[in-house]
Amino acid sequence: GFPLEDIRMPVYLWHGEMDTLCPINMGRYMAKAIPDCRAKFFPQEGHVSLIVNHFEEILSALEGAHRIQDPAHPGYSATGSSIRPSYAV
Repeated sequence: GFPLEDIRMPVYLWHGEMDTLCPINMGRYMAKAIPDCRAKFFPQEGHVSLIVNHFEEILSALEGAHRIQDPAHPGYSATGSSIRPSYAV
């Protein structure tokens, strides 16, 4: 493994606060530990309902992140890294 604090790229994290499989405290810990974590917590969602009820929002965020990291995209800005963003749900 590696320390979460060593991650040097954007990480998107969506977490349902009613999740019984992955405790909310773990999501909050990850959100604080990862330097460029873009976390969003949903009070009325669980592990699966989050994806089902917010699929379009999540997909839109991932598509937007992909376009920015794509050298063919007009808004691309080289940062010296060829690693794409990681995504956690």
